[in-house]
Amino acid sequence: MTASPVSSANYRPDIDGLRALAVLSVVGFHAFPGMFKGGFIGVDIFFVISGYLISQIIFGQFEAERFSYKEFYSRRIRRIFPALVTVMAASLVAGSFLLIADDYVHLGWHTIAGSFSAANIVLWHEAGYFDVAANTKPFLHLWSLGVEEQFYIFWPIFLGLMWVRKRNFLTVIVCVAALSFAYSIYAIHHDPIEAFFSPVTRLWELMLGGILAYMTLHHHPFLRSRQTEKSLLGLLLIVLGLLLIRENHHFPGWWALLPGVGAFLIIAAGPGAWINKYILSHKIPVFIGLISYPLYLWHWPILVFQRMADSEIISVSDVTMVRINKLLALLASFILAYLTMRFIERPLRRSRNPRVVYALIAAAICVSCVAGLMILQKGFPTRAANQGSAIADLVYKIDKDKYFPCPDALKGFDKPLDYCLQSKNTVPDFAIIGDSHAEDKFYGLAEKGGATSWILLGHNSCPPVYGLSITGIVADCEKRSETIIDWLVSQPSVKTVLLSHYSGYFLTLDYAADHRLNKNAAPLLTFTSNGKEARGVEGKKAALAQGLGNTIRRLEKAGKNVILLVDIPELPFFPKDCLRHSDQSVCHLTRAEMDARQKAYRSMIATVQKQYPHLKVFDPTELLCTEKNCIFQTDQMSIYRDSHHLSLRGGELYAQKFYNWYDSTYKKAPENKAAALK
Repeated sequence: MTASPVSSANYRPDIDGLRALAVLSVVGFHAFPGMFKGGFIGVDIFFVISGYLISQIIFGQFEAERFSYKEFYSRRIRRIFPALVTVMAASLVAGSFLLIADDYVHLGWHTIAGSFSAANIVLWHEAGYFDVAANTKPFLHLWSLGVEEQFYIFWPIFLGLMWVRKRNFLTVIVCVAALSFAYSIYAIHHDPIEAFFSPVTRLWELMLGGILAYMTLHHHPFLRSRQTEKSLLGLLLIVLGLLLIRENHHFPGWWALLPGVGAFLIIAAGPGAWINKYILSHKIPVFIGLISYPLYLWHWPILVFQRMADSEIISVSDVTMVRINKLLALLASFILAYLTMRFIERPLRRSRNPRVVYALIAAAICVSCVAGLMILQKGFPTRAANQGSAIADLVYKIDKDKYFPCPDALKGFDKPLDYCLQSKNTVPDFAIIGDSHAEDKFYGLAEKGGATSWILLGHNSCPPVYGLSITGIVADCEKRSETIIDWLVSQPSVKTVLLSHYSGYFLTLDYAADHRLNKNAAPLLTFTSNGKEARGVEGKKAALAQGLGNTIRRLEKAGKNVILLVDIPELPFFPKDCLRHSDQSVCHLTRAEMDARQKAYRSMIATVQKQYPHLKVFDPTELLCTEKNCIFQTDQMSIYRDSHHLSLRGGELYAQKFYNWYDSTYKKAPENKAAALK
């Protein structure tokens, strides 16, 4: 993405044309994901290009005995920092006018990560590239730059060590590529988010370029044969990738071979191949390739800010205006990319003044310091953009020092549980288990619980079921749930267990605003019971009811009180957008619409409740809905943090309602109720 030609004498315009194909694919996917569904593979093309150009520089200079680490890193800083610092600084300014406090704090963290080549690591530990919050992160796209920068940092050092030991570079890069690809295949089935963001799982794509660089320097016969055929096949593989690869595929993994090998073949074909000479070397794709790096940096923040400025709420009906605004945002991206290249990138990269490098480093540090101040000041909540919204305080006032980490018995997974916290008393008597719809209620319950001690146990997209095989986002979902439940059975101090999970596991996900924004209409999970996959709404509903019943039976047999929490209503709009803008015409959910959405889900609950008469069910609908409408805010404070999770304010209100219900429900059996709840 950022690599520059080896030298003006060896400059290949067709590679800039290939860059144009890559960046236009990514930009198209980001602006119009419904039209360019596989466009995100453009990043994989960039990786091969960068691996080729950078490795060609390193191999050539090592073999000529003139490689200089200082010169290499100085050239990288001159190439990367001018546009990066410019875009980050401009985004911090724009964010001060458009982002509410919690989003501004996140932007601060991502700015620091981007400045220190760690954006992919930070995003890896937040969630996925296609997660529900992705479209609110102006620096989401810096993950790929982080992968490349980590490659630039460590690859020459590693090759230097191999050179000293007289290792053959081709043998080294083939071995590295094979190991990286093998681990990518493993990771895609065990931790898909790691597979997407990790530099280890992406290294093989850069190594494809490295192999080609070695072959080029040593004039391998493969490069001189069937050039036009190679370029045609390479282009075909890339087109197939664009047409076939989707967000819900196991990617990168095997699918990434399409863009990776495709880019390899196009570059290997050489500038004389017909496609390379007459299409990729045409002045228009070459121009786009020359501005591809600043265009990549500019386009995503502009699209994110455009959406926020226009309040592009998911229910907006004027699709034509939305598309026009996106096209205008892309036009602005192209203009800014050209201006950045012409007046910032090129002058600083070509300057012979050695102080330029130090100035660029200082500029990146200054931007990071501003970002750090944003974090320390909690997003500057007195800004105009934050008025009318208390979401910032609701998100960042959690004192996690009050909670103990996960018990040792629940740490035996390849990836730790997403949710495993215990409140300040050392022996828990209440537990809430499930997915992220358990996590959003935990803090309110723990804070409002008086002397009671709570423990939260669960994992994203993993319902609290037992004896049910689950496939989906988490590879070992059923193992996690069963380990949690078995552990609770062995804990005599835990008297009451709350089960909480997302209501739409057997429904399509094209309702809640976050899911619709990501074009995610497929069911999230697949359930298999007694060796048979559950199909259709009724089949999935029956399977989930069976899994919940197994959990309830096991816990009740161990003497636990079990409470099933009815899920909160999903919203077909974004609460933050509604708080940010005065026009709230689409911020509306009727009770009838909510009841229709939850009809099958509530039918499942009734089935489970009938089978297990001792089960208690807490329904928060009265808190969130009147007879006619459902609400998303109170006192200008959002009850929701997104379209289907409670904010901390919502969690506090939920907890008050729960404890009132708990008192009245158990008033005839006080021995089952904690004294603090009286």
